[in-house]
Amino acid sequence: QKPRKAQNPILSTNRIGMLYSWFSDRDYALGLSRVNTLISPIAIPPELRTFVEEAPQCYALSQSNAVYSLSRTILEAAVNDLCVRTRRRANKRCSFKKRLGHLADGPRVNLIYDHYSLLCRVVHGSVTVTCGEALAALLATLGFVHSLYADNQHRIQDGA
Repeated sequence: QKPRKAQNPILSTNRIGMLYSWFSDRDYALGLSRVNTLISPIAIPPELRTFVEEAPQCYALSQSNAVYSLSRTILEAAVNDLCVRTRRRANKRCSFKKRLGHLADGPRVNLIYDHYSLLCRVVHGSVTVTCGEALAALLATLGFVHSLYADNQHRIQDGA
């Protein structure tokens, strides 16, 4: 007898069939349609674009905790990008709130930071979230990121 080739359990036909047994194309399309896109007045870095494109896909597949984690990543990546591009580069040891303070005023800093703190709960393993909570978090994140880019576009010094 020939030795049997090991199958990749993730790519096996049976697993793909199982996915479609509990999730239809219609469900996926409906999930995607619930998430707005990020409309930025200036170019965003490719890494941030990748995170922004992946988050709705995770939502459409009911991966709520992944959406929450990606929302935090999107927010942090946008703040880091803007700090670099506006030459408000904070020390790498600076807290997220301090970096955010270079880009927004007091009340907005607190509002965005409170949102960021909620997102951290999943990243640090404190809680899990529902699909509704994930959708609300992603939409809020995209709104904050849009406003941060819009508010700081005149400070961008790299010509982007």
